[in-house]
Amino acid sequence: TDKTIKPFYFYQIPIFLASSGHVKYVEQRFGFDVFHDLIDHNYDNEPDNRKRFLMVIDQIKRLHSDKNHVINFYKENKARLFKNREIAKRLKESTCDMDYIFGLINKK
Repeated sequence: TDKTIKPFYFYQIPIFLASSGHVKYVEQRFGFDVFHDLIDHNYDNEPDNRKRFLMVIDQIKRLHSDKNHVINFYKENKARLFKNREIAKRLKESTCDMDYIFGLINKK
């Protein structure tokens, strides 16, 4: 959805509060760099919604406690952010999802 793609389009480093497996799907299906070297996405493997939410909060707190590291990481990884934006732009212009839906609707 747009909520998933938007951070990549605007050069952000996302942490997803979503269903289990969302990060893996975004990374494998679309090829986005989810910055495993900055964010511990182990929360993505947690099936329990409450525990996953708390794990996401822990990641946010950890990053907030070391803002200079995050700022430096951002500056040093601009090429990765630009690459993610290019992927997001292609997805924004793609009609494959709509083509699939219309194919299902028109299938007899």
